[in-house]
Amino acid sequence: MTATGKGGRYRSYTCSIKARQGETGCKGQSIPMDKRDDLVASRIGDRLLQPKRLEEVLASFIDRRQERASVKPATSGVRGSVPKWRRGWDSNPR
Repeated sequence: MTATGKGGRYRSYTCSIKARQGETGCKGQSIPMDKRDDLVASRIGDRLLQPKRLEEVLASFIDRRQERASVKPATSGVRGSVPKWRRGWDSNPR
């Protein structure tokens, strides 16, 4: 849960039980929002944005894209399944 103080100047993450019941409900600490957000962003950068991992992810993406490009679209014969009278009707403005 997020909490604010001093008219929104201070923002923090806090336990919802502690926010409702006070110290008797939960002994957890509130964490300043900026501090936690920085820790999370740093951890994401450290774990997910490693050059080797990005290389593997992009290579996999390129492989899948090439596989899809080599497969003929399933809609290639759709025009032949539309009756001739209907095709003329849809293409002629009134």
